[in-house]
Amino acid sequence: MENKYKRLLQRWDELNRIATLEDTEFLREMNCIEHFFLLEKEGARYEFVLKFAKEKGLKRVFDIGCAMGHQSEVFIDSDIEYIGINDVPIKNYWNSDRYKYITKQYPFKIEAKETDLAISLLCLTWDCYLYEGEKTLKEQCEALTRDFKHVLLYMQKDKLLFVAKYFKGYEMLHDNFVYFYN
Repeated sequence: MENKYKRLLQRWDELNRIATLEDTEFLREMNCIEHFFLLEKEGARYEFVLKFAKEKGLKRVFDIGCAMGHQSEVFIDSDIEYIGINDVPIKNYWNSDRYKYITKQYPFKIEAKETDLAISLLCLTWDCYLYEGEKTLKEQCEALTRDFKHVLLYMQKDKLLFVAKYFKGYEMLHDNFVYFYN
């Protein structure tokens, strides 16, 4: 079976051949690619995001916590624009010739449109993005509701009621996906 994410597999093979234990940037990239294939079940979660955005008629996805942006590969053959947001500087984001990346810690002001979707998978509501615990989550929720009409989070269920109070409504979707809207 031919893999639709062949470019990512080729990059992983290349890194596997050239990386040494001292090449922390290469090792980090390998880890991100492995995450895409193993934890994301070969992009299944991001394919869900793409399908969801299309069904809702949304045009741009802001991926908060995009790491190196390998998941942007899911959007390559679609008409959905992908914008990655990462809080740690990355030398070479994946598909940076095609998509925009912002290196900044969220929250910050985003001039979103009605047809934009904020997404975060395993970042917002998770410990890795809760720099100051509940205070950080409150600031992130206030910014999300200020900036976006549509928010799709792959989140911890124990944070649901906390996040939900910042939005007009929400829908529980499959797995740990929750759609919040204003």
